[in-house]
Amino acid sequence: MDILSFLKESTGRFGPVGYEQALAKWLKEQFEPLCDEVHIDAFSNVIAVKKPTLKPAGGAAPPKIMYVAHMDEVALLVTAIEKDGSLRVRGMGGVDPKIFPAATVTVHTETGGLFGVIGAKPPHLLTEDDRKKAVKFDDLYIDLGMAADAVKAKVSIGDMVTFHGGMVELLNGRAASKTMDDRSCIAVMLDAAQRLQKLQHAAEVIFCCSTQEEVGGYGAKVGAYSVDPDIGFVLDVTFANYPGAKPDSTVPLDAPVWLRALTDDDKLRFQYSLNGEEFTGLGPALDLTYLSDEAGPYGKFTGTYMGMFAQDSDRKAVWAEFGWFEYRVLS
Repeated sequence: MDILSFLKESTGRFGPVGYEQALAKWLKEQFEPLCDEVHIDAFSNVIAVKKPTLKPAGGAAPPKIMYVAHMDEVALLVTAIEKDGSLRVRGMGGVDPKIFPAATVTVHTETGGLFGVIGAKPPHLLTEDDRKKAVKFDDLYIDLGMAADAVKAKVSIGDMVTFHGGMVELLNGRAASKTMDDRSCIAVMLDAAQRLQKLQHAAEVIFCCSTQEEVGGYGAKVGAYSVDPDIGFVLDVTFANYPGAKPDSTVPLDAPVWLRALTDDDKLRFQYSLNGEEFTGLGPALDLTYLSDEAGPYGKFTGTYMGMFAQDSDRKAVWAEFGWFEYRVLS
């Protein structure tokens, strides 16, 4: 799979919180050649299913393993039109207004998109006290470069506003773009579905492209209830290193991160390694063990796959590896 090509196409598609319908239809088309069943539920989640190709040992029902990555993007919402035609906005999802001044956007109206620039009071006109304050939404406006009458004829309160920022390829196979959160993880799931076609597996694997994560993860909740998996993993982006960052708050782009969970007196202790340090915490009952390159109690899993599931020769374990996260799920 050409992940960069997928990212270039997917990150540029319209899909703000609550407006994911067209994007869901396109994502459904991407998963259909790779999965046995694909549908869009009432919440616009895309649910793609890979049925098991092996029967579990002892006639047990195949485990249902669900992966979730959200498709929606942060955006702005038009809340007012000023007398001069400037637009006032509020955020949809986890947006930070202090990075918006001078950003270019598209205002999506009933008659089409309008190019705009986000403005704020120039620094030359700020008081000394104002310069010490963080930028708030009340300080911002969108300039469409149009007369006020023309703006009011085209723009309505409630119109969505999305940011510009097409994908740019960087060195070493990396890229930068808007909506990498979380369409980069959808790319990982799509690649996993493609790789699964070459494996025999005893698990039913469900990929869910969820909606409305940016305002509360509602799509993932609905999807999890409808699928009712035995175990689920949520894939999302995190923070890369930057100057002055605390060691335990960011992750190097090329550093592995792994997670494991072990049962202990009916309780679960999650263990994970980050930058060489281990952390623990309690969680719900689940039986996961970290898969190393060395042979485990049920033998070594041959091959390194991203998002793959297979059983060992004795069918005692279901293996799963996904991106930076590596798991062995015991049956």
